[in-house]
Amino acid sequence: GETPVGRGLAREGALAAGVPERDGAGGVLADMGSPVNIRTETLVETAGSAGLAGDEARRQRAAAEALDLAEAKGNVAMAARARRELTGENRT
Repeated sequence: GETPVGRGLAREGALAAGVPERDGAGGVLADMGSPVNIRTETLVETAGSAGLAGDEARRQRAAAEALDLAEAKGNVAMAARARRELTGENRT
């Protein structure tokens, strides 16, 4: 069966990602990627959701942590996304 992709992603401080069941645990782990990348993506999405909900403090915290992680890992694309969330550029 499948679990909903992204269940629990908005919960700050928790790395909880539902992924479709594939070839057992090995298939799931292969699809997950780096735990740091997953955490960074989760924080960027949390920042976006918090911004939409009007929770600016949470948006700032999540985006700042995502930016720190992305820069530490050298993930330029994710750092750019986090920076846009931090500065509010992603808001319309």
